[in-house]
Amino acid sequence: MQQIVTHTDFDGVVSGALLSIATEIRFIRFISHSQIWREPLSGTEVIADLPCPWTCQLWFDHHETNLKEMKQRGVKTEEIPGRFQLLDSCAHVIYDHYHEQIEFPDHFKEMIPQTDQIDSMNYQSVDEWLKETPVKMIASTTQLLKDEDYKSFLKYLLKLTKQLTKSSPIEIIQSDVFTNRYESFKNYKEYSLELLRKNHFFHPDDKNKAIALIDLSEFKTSPRMDKNFIYMIEPDADAVLLINSAFQNNVKTNTLKFSFGVNFTRSEKFNKVNAAKIFEELDIGGGHPKAAGGSIECESKKDKLKIKDYIIKEIIKRWNQQLKTEEKVIS
Repeated sequence: MQQIVTHTDFDGVVSGALLSIATEIRFIRFISHSQIWREPLSGTEVIADLPCPWTCQLWFDHHETNLKEMKQRGVKTEEIPGRFQLLDSCAHVIYDHYHEQIEFPDHFKEMIPQTDQIDSMNYQSVDEWLKETPVKMIASTTQLLKDEDYKSFLKYLLKLTKQLTKSSPIEIIQSDVFTNRYESFKNYKEYSLELLRKNHFFHPDDKNKAIALIDLSEFKTSPRMDKNFIYMIEPDADAVLLINSAFQNNVKTNTLKFSFGVNFTRSEKFNKVNAAKIFEELDIGGGHPKAAGGSIECESKKDKLKIKDYIIKEIIKRWNQQLKTEEKVIS
């Protein structure tokens, strides 16, 4: 059976909707970046917003890190049909690839620039980010909310994707299914803010208090929250680093997860910095210039504490080195 395999976020949802219209494939699966290398895929899949393991029918993506990872694993990316382009969203890549051949519903023409903005976090202020629009309201519901069952989350993404193939964002936000979920999101937002207020700090090595740290790695469960809400509390921070422990079957492991983001309200100040490069240099992951993430396995709890402190210090050091390099270029 042919299927579309796409990422578990808003860009993945819009990408899945566009591809379902263009290819007439109705079976859609949502998986994370880390999952795709473990999935038993047949090679006939249409893959979007994810790296492509070995081969597939079509591949669409916009992440330079995914491209590098595939090449490092020996995937012959030049032989895979589809399209790779460094645009702000995978949905934009797909839309550009098909729009002269396929007549997409009118609402996608307005959605693509907004999907670019949402996926790249391209906002000039926190107020602009928080301002409610139909598309942004929908995007806010495409994250795993507090205490939500993962299967229920995937079902919602699938339902939303299918709705987008035929309904506009304005029509979708008027549905009861969306209204109930959006109320849950607003509760999740308040929970996130309270968690951030209690658990953020700045490292002693960070003399300028540039990188707000959120260390949740000692929690017995993995709290779900949006680290970007930190800018409602620390608007002058240059960036945020979230640290979590990885869980397997609800059991905490010795694997550390790191998620780093540049302050989207001040991104123009950091044109030359590259968060993905920092994570690639540390060999723990990658991502976008303004947002990156990764993980590292530790042998023991004691080892975990040492590695965590080392990674934090290295990120601070490399961030400062990039800023100094940028200042020299500007001067």
